[in-house]
Amino acid sequence: MTTEAPTSSSERVADAHDDATAPASTGGGVAASIATSAPEVDSEMDRLDLQNHIWRLTLDGRLHFAPLPDLPQRVLDIGTGTGIWAIEFAQRYPSAEVIGSDLSPIQPDFVPPNCHFEIDDAEDEWVYGQPFQYIHGRTLMNCFKDISTIFAKAYDNLSPGGYFEMQDGCLPFRCADGTLEGTALLEWCTNTLSGSAAVGRTWADPRNYKSIMESVGFVDVTETRLKWPLNTWPKDPKLKELGMWVCEDMRQILPAVKRVYTLALGWDVERADAFIERAQADLRNRRIHAWTDM
Repeated sequence: MTTEAPTSSSERVADAHDDATAPASTGGGVAASIATSAPEVDSEMDRLDLQNHIWRLTLDGRLHFAPLPDLPQRVLDIGTGTGIWAIEFAQRYPSAEVIGSDLSPIQPDFVPPNCHFEIDDAEDEWVYGQPFQYIHGRTLMNCFKDISTIFAKAYDNLSPGGYFEMQDGCLPFRCADGTLEGTALLEWCTNTLSGSAAVGRTWADPRNYKSIMESVGFVDVTETRLKWPLNTWPKDPKLKELGMWVCEDMRQILPAVKRVYTLALGWDVERADAFIERAQADLRNRRIHAWTDM
């Protein structure tokens, strides 16, 4: 791919049962849910809403890849965050009963009547009672100890013909012309992956989602790949706008994993702060033609 037009993301669609088609898709954003302390919660909520804007820009306003019926019914959004996707889905599809689940109670109180939220850990047993027609997840690649268990739970909780869609981003960042090599930004990826693994939160690789989905029973899995430029270096106007927002998103993500450096890698705070500042400078550098695979 050329440095002028890095546009590629990943959707995977898989069938939940052999006798029906249940596409499960995977695409994503590189920013997974990152634990934050109380003073950071508002900022993190703003970032999650920004990430939703980036996805809407990427998908030209669509909320999903899966070919849903005109009147979808039961829908589950795992790791819903601020709940913005679930709310928008409920508004667009009044026929649907939309449940958003998350560990953090950060969702708004006033929501469409066909949408509600539950505080729940997706790694625990799912006890929803009735199956879903569509299960959605986004930017969850570092949220679970073993993401294959989440895929298996999704399979078990879909009705025949239902769809499971995951949208996630990949580390490390990539580049086609060598301008990323030797940068603090690329080193941030390496350090974050190794440090997260050391504390028991290995980042899942969305490039493996297709095979994982098939291993738990899905069939007819479809994968679509996208790219998010990390700043405004592309010439294409849409990609340039996309890069502007991704750069802001990543600017906040780079320091959000600082505890990985201090706890897992043994860095002191001063060293971690100085390193993150260098990585943020690289992030803003338009001469570095990097992107994240989605």
